[in-house]
Amino acid sequence: MDSRKKFFSLSFIVFAATLGAIENYGAYIPPMCYTKTKQNAHMTNPCYVCHTNGEEPNYFNELHLQKAYLFPKKMMHNPYKNLFIDRRSQIASLSTQNILAYIRTNNYDAALQKKFGCYFNFDDEGFDRDENGTFTLWRAFTYRPFMGTFFPTNGSMDDVIIKLPKIFAQDKQGNFDLQIYKKNLDALVDALQGDAKKVYVEKAASIQINKGLFPVGTEFLHTVRYIDFVNNKASGSKRLKELRYAKKEVAMTYAELERLANKEFFEELDAEGLPAMQSYRGDAKAGFDNAMGWRYKGYIEAKNGQLRLQNDEETLSCMGCHSLLGVTTDSTFAMKRYVKWGYQNLEGLGDTNGEYAKYLLQNPTGNEYGTNDEVYQKFFDAKGNVKHEPFMELSKDIRTLLLPSYARAMELNKAYYFLVQEQNFIQGKEATKEPIKNVHKSIESINTFIENIIINNYDKDNL
Repeated sequence: MDSRKKFFSLSFIVFAATLGAIENYGAYIPPMCYTKTKQNAHMTNPCYVCHTNGEEPNYFNELHLQKAYLFPKKMMHNPYKNLFIDRRSQIASLSTQNILAYIRTNNYDAALQKKFGCYFNFDDEGFDRDENGTFTLWRAFTYRPFMGTFFPTNGSMDDVIIKLPKIFAQDKQGNFDLQIYKKNLDALVDALQGDAKKVYVEKAASIQINKGLFPVGTEFLHTVRYIDFVNNKASGSKRLKELRYAKKEVAMTYAELERLANKEFFEELDAEGLPAMQSYRGDAKAGFDNAMGWRYKGYIEAKNGQLRLQNDEETLSCMGCHSLLGVTTDSTFAMKRYVKWGYQNLEGLGDTNGEYAKYLLQNPTGNEYGTNDEVYQKFFDAKGNVKHEPFMELSKDIRTLLLPSYARAMELNKAYYFLVQEQNFIQGKEATKEPIKNVHKSIESINTFIENIIINNYDKDNL
């Protein structure tokens, strides 16, 4: 049996064995997809950043999903109940001193270090080393955070690190050479950002470089963290909220990816709310495959603060964003938004192409839910008019938008802490202070026709 057949057949066997472990088969649809398009008298369209026309070799065109809530029947009622909880009294009961002590405790233990071979011990060039100073091949890079949920001001800091197979760090004789690894990583960055003129070198020279695609064996680690403050600057905490892992196990050709999109593989939903052909095969332990060659799994905080393996439904919640979206590049987000090698650092980055300003003009609170008053008051006046000076500052320094105040960061840290204590992540992982008003509890009775007319007139460039 070749690797491709083995990958998909084993995935199906694991999926069938654990089918009953999942209550919400629509968990791949994230909470922000229930966002109202009219918020506080403003028409908003947060949907455009994900649901767009993909760039080759992403052949998904999802512009229509900006216009309608095309959900399976069982997802017509919003299952994310945590969006509607009032946590103000809980937040007030937890001191800032205690939450800081909590988030400054490292929960990435020796077992996880051994499992993933990453020590989060990065040098100035982003290379990770183990306790003996040996390169692990994991490398961190700075990237521009994706719009909305991934802005730190909305609750979390994060980082992404990449690892290629050993062959990419070897000369023709099989000897380790860091300079060769650098060249091959740089060639990959170019290919992911649309330029495949470079080739892989030395022992990896026989591997075809393809625009927009990672080589088989590529691995990612993505950590999601609380927000700490060091020297009065927001930074990621030592404690992890989540540790997310992805590995590319099967090469897909351009033709195969195009056929997948043309068949609308993910659009035809069965009665249970699963994507067509049960495309997310696997389980939490093995990881779920996304039918595009990648396998995803993750760890999340247990009630005692340690990282535990996600359950099936928690893992399924990762899959929608890493499979059918037009915005992704080979099912991923970060490398397309690469800036430089080295651990995530937003200093010196300006909104040079105006993407953050554009997002603000469509979503004035800087998130999908219309809840970030801090952002709104910074960039708009009470009547909703643009404040020009903050937008000018944003063009030079994205931190003016992306980073929260100390007070906001602590409130959101506390809110998430209580989510950890409750362990009901399948009902939503957003750190919220009070019930969100700008999301639908049910979409069955929505007059989407009227909303669609308004949105089309509001943002013709995207729809």
